[in-house]
Amino acid sequence: MEDNLARKTDQLAYSDEFLYAFDYQSDPQLTPAPTKMRKRFISLDLARGMAITLMILSHTVKGLLSYHQMPDWGIIPIHLITKFSSTLFVIIFGISLSLYFIPYINTMEWQKKQFRLVWKGVLILFWYKVLTVVQMFQTYPSPQIVNTLLFKQFPDFVEVLGFYSICLLWIPFFLPVWHKLEVIFKLLLIGGFAVGGYWLASHVNWGPNIILKVLLVEHRGYFTFGQITRGSIVLMGLLIGDFLRKSKSFEEGQFITSIFCLFSSIVLTIYFFFTAHPHTDRILSAIAHNWGKHPPNLPFMTFSLAGSFAILGICLLFPKILNKLLYPISLIGRISLQAFIIHILVIFIFYRYLFDLRHKVTYLQALSLAGILITFIASIGWIQSKKRKSKKIGLLK
Repeated sequence: MEDNLARKTDQLAYSDEFLYAFDYQSDPQLTPAPTKMRKRFISLDLARGMAITLMILSHTVKGLLSYHQMPDWGIIPIHLITKFSSTLFVIIFGISLSLYFIPYINTMEWQKKQFRLVWKGVLILFWYKVLTVVQMFQTYPSPQIVNTLLFKQFPDFVEVLGFYSICLLWIPFFLPVWHKLEVIFKLLLIGGFAVGGYWLASHVNWGPNIILKVLLVEHRGYFTFGQITRGSIVLMGLLIGDFLRKSKSFEEGQFITSIFCLFSSIVLTIYFFFTAHPHTDRILSAIAHNWGKHPPNLPFMTFSLAGSFAILGICLLFPKILNKLLYPISLIGRISLQAFIIHILVIFIFYRYLFDLRHKVTYLQALSLAGILITFIASIGWIQSKKRKSKKIGLLK
């Protein structure tokens, strides 16, 4: 009997029709822990890789040139589409939490998974501070660097790591609450985070607690992603991940989600251009220059969400084709944290400090350096992928 169950479990674990299979145990009082499919979700790797690649492109050029040194044809569309990156990355973060961690709630493995998320938050917080020093050591005085390390000021290139590090300290304890909620309450919670964040930022006098405001809902002049303002996007990703996880098959859920994402992108795009008219060109240029990003305003978030949904929808709709065409980007998506760390180290230590290239290259040269960096990181992803495959083959022998 146990052998039959084991064989069925193995079949399910490798089946394309199931996202999770359960390793049934003899004690009926113990809730079994889900066994994750061996097959990677290449659509999410692609979307995550797109987010990181756009981030690398943006940071490399902005790290070497000022906006005044960039030609108009570079600002729009190149630096305009890079504004999709952070929002897309946050959505995928929420989806991943739903796919890889929520199934462990109420199982024997949940406490370990909670600790793993919190520990990753601490690790990312460490790298956030290290990369803060890397970014600032060449051009900022020591007192300003110390203030930044003490959360009195905030750097403008690594703010996304600050968001994730803090988010991972509280969201593991929120996930069991989310898991129990009905869909209608989840939708209300997403809207509550978005509207509540805007209201807290616009109508509440925070007085001397400005740093708390910066971390929760953002404030002009400080480079952070607010836990409440951007938390609504994490919750949106969680809801998408819930739908994918509960679908009869991942392929079916992937197709329906892709249609939803593309439809949402079209609606948001129409709304953006309708509200931006007749100042569309000026608003697009302003968004490309980071207007409305910190704190987020409606035009920026509408534009960024529209692009993020478009990229995610296309990746979900054509994962296999795009994986072949954009395999290096998929590799980057598999090592997203490493990719982020490496690209900041290369830009600020090698390109700016050792090679002294800041404000000394043309825009095309800056784009080429970004391309070299993207290729370098994809190569690291390829090497790691080969090592993982060789280990798996070794285990099977």
